[in-house]
Amino acid sequence: MLTSTAVLAVPVLPAAAVPRTAPGRDCAAVAERHLATMTPEQKVGQLVMVGGPRADVRRAVAELHAGVASLSDAPDPRAAAEYANGMRAAATGVPILVGGDFEHGAAHNIRTGTTALPRPMGLGAARDPAKAATAAGITAAELRLAGVRLTLAPVADVESRPDRPFGVRSFGQDPELVSRLTAAQVRAYRAAGVAAAVKHFPGHGGADVDAHLELPTVDADRETLERTAFPPFRAAVAAGAPVLMTAHILLTAIDPELPATLSPAVVSGVLRGDLGYTGVVITDSVQMGAIRQRWGVVDGSVLAIRAGADVVLSTGPFTDHAAITHALRDRLSPERIEESAARVLRLKCVYGAFDRRPADPELAAALSGTRGARKAARAIARDSITVLDNSSGALPFRRDARTLVAGVLDTEALARHLGAEWWQAGGADPTDAEIAEAVARARDVDQVLVATYARTAALPPGQARLVRALAATGTRVAAVSIGVPHDVTAYPDLGAALAAYAQTFVWDTQPPANDTVLGAVADVVFGARAGGRLPVHLSEELPYGHSAAAPAPVAQSPGVTRPPS
Repeated sequence: MLTSTAVLAVPVLPAAAVPRTAPGRDCAAVAERHLATMTPEQKVGQLVMVGGPRADVRRAVAELHAGVASLSDAPDPRAAAEYANGMRAAATGVPILVGGDFEHGAAHNIRTGTTALPRPMGLGAARDPAKAATAAGITAAELRLAGVRLTLAPVADVESRPDRPFGVRSFGQDPELVSRLTAAQVRAYRAAGVAAAVKHFPGHGGADVDAHLELPTVDADRETLERTAFPPFRAAVAAGAPVLMTAHILLTAIDPELPATLSPAVVSGVLRGDLGYTGVVITDSVQMGAIRQRWGVVDGSVLAIRAGADVVLSTGPFTDHAAITHALRDRLSPERIEESAARVLRLKCVYGAFDRRPADPELAAALSGTRGARKAARAIARDSITVLDNSSGALPFRRDARTLVAGVLDTEALARHLGAEWWQAGGADPTDAEIAEAVARARDVDQVLVATYARTAALPPGQARLVRALAATGTRVAAVSIGVPHDVTAYPDLGAALAAYAQTFVWDTQPPANDTVLGAVADVVFGARAGGRLPVHLSEELPYGHSAAAPAPVAQSPGVTRPPS
């Protein structure tokens, strides 16, 4: 039997294709030697991770000596490898570390040719640390091929507000489950030679608003935070997390004035003091509304480093990168700059930046998205799909029947996997005219799968009307929630519903459809076993651990906060 820290043996890449750094290297000594030869500008540059327009990132690396560069929206592995090589070539004197957001696989920011993995809540529904570790291992292998050695993942936030879901970026609401999956992924990334930046300390799951837009406040007392929000981060530290990312959240019980990112009480006091963390601390983007609106990107960056962070994440234009870098140089002591620069250099040494071996774009293209990796990912995805209800017996669908996929998101991609027709509304809240059009289409087929999507717990009313209208046609109908599973509470009497945890909007843009998860949905709709159990509490009828496909209910996990009846 697989243990909680095992990594499934999946034929992802030949071992020789992804070289490791030399074992036993004294990276503290390497960092000190480099630090002794660096200019003040090179030292302060290590304290900035730059993202945004590609030309601005390259210029920041070349002119500002930015120590870390962010990869985003690469079209394929070849382009990603070329980007990483270009950033290495632009770096002057100190090797660059290339990283980025890869919460659900390399496909998160390398759009084609890589392996899409289930989003974190899907892994939470699968309930298996070994599967979470496998997902991390597949991601790490493809990132290393592209020359990427840092991933801003896993997400260790506990989903603690049923009324305002964090989305499918959280593993779930049980701190113990989130802790086990977080630790498993940290270990898997370390074993594969990719630095995992666990986020968002001290936990975004209880936030009342979106930090991309404004500053969230968490009013929980310290005892509650210790029980619900902190455990996954303690587990990450114990697992050897090399990087932790701070959240722009106001914790009133610890610092009622400054958000965690800017708070010495949180970063130096709780994270470095109480949790004993000695690795690199990176901020979430200082361009987010929570920081930009009240402190500004420059003052916010200086306050973050003074609070105990080592690296500021700047995702804006070159003018922001330059202003931040110059302010850090002018307003921090040389000793404070060297302290953080040394941590960053040690991280670079451990994760191979000093090896200076370029990525091979052709090898990255040839060995990413392998059949073995995609097969493993789809198996994990099937084990994440959750049957919420099948009291109507509508599932499984017949393969030889005429099928329609209707909804507001990803319907064309889902229909392709089902070999079905598709219809999609023009927006998230279908009009009466659009619903009538969908109903007419449904009367010409044998079975309908409705794909619903809500960014938060509240499903737009037009989608609920769409489901009811399709069910009233008398055609066999089942529904699948593409995002958070809460959709089903808007159509509790449908009788056939799945949760896929496949999609989320983070910045009000639509990410590409997750073909791995949608393919698994199609498998389950046609009769494959669905292995997922609810990783969040939806209602008394749909509690944490629920699965209509399960032989028996799962007991409530300790530490899970349920909403009042």
